[in-house]
Amino acid sequence: MKCALISLLITGASLWGGNQQPILQPAEFNVNSRYTVESIEVPREAESRISRGLRRDLQRLIGQKFNTQSIDDLARRMREELNVRAVSQKILRGTAPDHVNASFS
Repeated sequence: MKCALISLLITGASLWGGNQQPILQPAEFNVNSRYTVESIEVPREAESRISRGLRRDLQRLIGQKFNTQSIDDLARRMREELNVRAVSQKILRGTAPDHVNASFS
């Protein structure tokens, strides 16, 4: 009886463990990560006042998969460098399928 119970528990545990779904990574939760950044738009007056490093990081996004966290971080850096209260960002549909344009203002 003891042996039958132990084998039943082992069989049940192995079947239960095989039916579990894999844990999704954060990028898989964000449907926007399937889009590619086509262009970045920054107003001319702001572009002349931000650092080269920030301009370089903005340009590096072009051609990369869209990442909300990266856009938010760049907007925060822009807000700090320009010493303004808010920098808004808009994500617009690009000209090619599955592409977006990021606009900061």
